[in-house]
Amino acid sequence: MARVRCQCGQAVNVTTEQIGKVLACPHCKKRFKVTAPRTAEAQDTNQRGFTFIEDRDSSHVSMARSNRTTRCARCNASLSDNAEICVHCGHVNASHGPSKSTIPQDSESEPRNKTSHASGIGSYLRSCAKSLLVITDIGNFITIILVMILMAMNSALTMLGFSCVLIFPMVILTGILSAFFFNVVVNASNGDDDLPEIGLSGDWFDDIIIPFVKFLTTCLITLAPLQIYRSIVGDNAVTSEGAFLMLGIGVFLWPIIILTFAIGGLTCLVRPDRMLATIFRTFVPYVFTCAALAGAIGISWGLKSALKPVAASMGGNGWAIMTILSVVDVYCMVVAMQCIGLYYHHFKDRFAWNWG
Repeated sequence: MARVRCQCGQAVNVTTEQIGKVLACPHCKKRFKVTAPRTAEAQDTNQRGFTFIEDRDSSHVSMARSNRTTRCARCNASLSDNAEICVHCGHVNASHGPSKSTIPQDSESEPRNKTSHASGIGSYLRSCAKSLLVITDIGNFITIILVMILMAMNSALTMLGFSCVLIFPMVILTGILSAFFFNVVVNASNGDDDLPEIGLSGDWFDDIIIPFVKFLTTCLITLAPLQIYRSIVGDNAVTSEGAFLMLGIGVFLWPIIILTFAIGGLTCLVRPDRMLATIFRTFVPYVFTCAALAGAIGISWGLKSALKPVAASMGGNGWAIMTILSVVDVYCMVVAMQCIGLYYHHFKDRFAWNWG
C-alpha cells in the first residue's frame, strides 16, 4: 500500500488493486488516475517515489516515478526527479515538469474535464444554498446580532456628522466591521461554515487600521470606472446609461477585488491581468457569485424600501421592524461574503494565482 499526499494536504492510501483506476481525494474531491510504477524500484524505496503530478489542461492527477531521485528542500527525503510535492511533509518542491507519458492522454480526458467542471459548479451552488442556513446556528445568530449593533452604532455616529471627535470611533467601528467581513470570506474559502469571532487580537493596527484601509480601497476601486467616466464626460452624465454601465462594471469586479484583499494581499493589485484571467477561467461560477451578491443587496434594499415607510407610520412602535431590517441587512451581507469565499474554495485551482 502506498501513502501519498494530495495537493490540498490530505494523505491518501492507495492499494495495488486501485492501479489503473480513477480515484478522488476524500477531502477536496480532486480526481486523479493511479498508474503503476516500476515494481522493483517501488519495493526498494518503500513507495517513496509516488507523487502527484497535475495536468492543468485536463485537471487530472496521476502518480509517476522517475529513475533519478532528488531531495526535498524541507525534510531531505528522497523524491523522484519530477516530483512536485513531498509525500512525507507536503512541501512543494521545484519541478522540471512532468513527462508527457505520465499525463493521461486518453480520448475520455476532455469529457471528464467538462463533467468535473460541471460537478464543481453544482457543488458550489449547493454550498451557497447551505450558507443561507448560517443564521440557524445559535453562535452565528449571536454574532450577527453583535455585528448589527456595531453597524447601528456606526450609522448613528455618521448621522451626527463628521468632526475630529467622531472620526476616531468611526474608524474603529468601520475597521472592526471590515475585519469581520474579510474574515467571513477567509473562513468560507477554507470551507468553514462558522462565522469568525468579533474582537481584537491585541494588535490594533492589524485588527483595525489595515482592514479599514482595505475596505476603503475596495470601495474606491469599485467606483473608479464611474469616476473616470464622469471626469471624461462631465457631472451631467451621472444619470446616463454610460454611468450605470461603468458602475455595473465596478460592481462586477467587486468579488474578485474582495478576494484579492482578503486572501491574496495588496501586492496582487499590481496584476489586474491576473484578475481578468481568473474571471475568464471561472466565468460561469463568477457570474453566479455576482448574482448572489446582487441578490443579497437587492433583498436588503427591497425590504428596506417596502418596510421603512411602515415603520415610520407606526412612530415609536416601529423599532421592531427597524431591528428586523438591520438583522436582515447583516444576514444578507454575511451570505454574500460567504458565497465569495466559497467561490475561491471550489475553484481555486483555476485561479491565476496560487494562494495556497
